[in-house]
Amino acid sequence: PTRRDVAARERVPISEIDYDHPDIGARVIKGAEVNQLSDEELDHVLDFEQLVFARTSPANKLTIVKALQEKRFKRYKDGRMPKRIKNIVAVTGDGVNDSPALSQADIGVAMGIVGSDVAKDAADMILLNDDFASIVDGVEEGRL
Repeated sequence: PTRRDVAARERVPISEIDYDHPDIGARVIKGAEVNQLSDEELDHVLDFEQLVFARTSPANKLTIVKALQEKRFKRYKDGRMPKRIKNIVAVTGDGVNDSPALSQADIGVAMGIVGSDVAKDAADMILLNDDFASIVDGVEEGRL
């Protein structure tokens, strides 16, 4: 559940629910919030099991990609010991301003129909049909 879900269930204003509430398993972060987070705060945000970044700028995307690539430990809310991790980061994009994040990512995926030439050049993979389901198909084919 999100912070909003917990507030509704407990019938309290959302401002009374802390981001570290033990029942929160999902988080939605807007690009403007990313700008305000310290490196340490962003690292903690990346521990959420379900995380959505919304309305992000190209600079936000690049910051998120780098933070995920640099993250070394996954912390758990239930007190378990942190786990050493290595993230492989994939980014999708279609515009010129997506190219820095596409280049920085371990796997950059550009849209083939609506994507700009700059995004396609920066990407490792191009979706010829602009269908995200093709990513799953491509991974499955690559593993056969």
